[in-house]
Amino acid sequence: MARILFLTLFLVMSSTLSAQYIDMTEGSFEACKGIFRDPGGAGDYSNDLYVTTTICSVIEGSPLQIHFNNFISENGFDALTVFNGDSAESEVLGVLTGTMSDVDFCATSGCMTFVFVTDFSVIGSGWEAEIGCTECGPTGSVYPMANDRISTCNGVFTDSGGGENYMDNEDFVKTICAAYIDVHVIVSFQTLILENSYDYLTIYDGPTVADPELASLTGSYGPLTYTSTENCLTFKFTSDFSITQQGWEATISCTEAPQSADVIEAATFKCFPNPSDGLFNINTDMNGIFECSVFALDGTLIYQKNNCVGNQIVDLQAFSIGCYILEVKSNEDVSRQQIFIK
Repeated sequence: MARILFLTLFLVMSSTLSAQYIDMTEGSFEACKGIFRDPGGAGDYSNDLYVTTTICSVIEGSPLQIHFNNFISENGFDALTVFNGDSAESEVLGVLTGTMSDVDFCATSGCMTFVFVTDFSVIGSGWEAEIGCTECGPTGSVYPMANDRISTCNGVFTDSGGGENYMDNEDFVKTICAAYIDVHVIVSFQTLILENSYDYLTIYDGPTVADPELASLTGSYGPLTYTSTENCLTFKFTSDFSITQQGWEATISCTEAPQSADVIEAATFKCFPNPSDGLFNINTDMNGIFECSVFALDGTLIYQKNNCVGNQIVDLQAFSIGCYILEVKSNEDVSRQQIFIK
């Protein structure tokens, strides 16, 4: 009888541990196993939310991984932003809005911060995401540079060397398309190193090299992210007859949010405080007068001022709480950053 009681207690405890849920709420948690859910838990989330949650690994020095099997929210209006660190001031790992599946994030810092913002109407079922504490590494399949076309929303795009240097005399064209119709593909490079002025990676916004050119890259770069206006991006790589470099490794993902709502590269300005109650200070080194614009996540322009200067206040107090895109544009540069009204 005692053995049966012990076994029953053991099974109940094991079931409880394996079914650990963290429902999104204000606060910080430590976990290396369990399920992270939207604020609605097993049901739908609600309107007019602005919630920040931080999850850290219970193992000191261990990265934290989160895998979203499915994510469902009002596209362009209800968004979950994921940060690599213990606050919303950390590096942005990604923004989820609309309907997405099989999305992975890994925080090398050991902590991940989530900011979930919803507007005043239309709700969704939210998400359930698996928590783990393992080394960050490529997720999905690896797709080396080659003359081919792929359709995916989860993978790693590398040069032909795949961890080694690429080769001399290469001439490849690769098209990467989203796995679903009406979804935009995102390709994010952590670093890209090519022989300067001799080896080139050219990126086109579409399924062919006849589509608009987004960039022609040569030399060394830090983080770069490119998002298709439609469904595909095309990459053309050429190398000359001598000297090779380590190339690149980039993650492939997808979004339903329009291209204009994506943070294309690190901002060349400072915006503070962020989040704020709607008053934002912009500090930039851009010369002369520049243009300030604010977009909703669906790409709708909600604010614009043409005669901004080096230190500028943007007043958005009339707008609803939520996540927006601030764009600062001069004759020579365009830079975007996510901002939050709380």
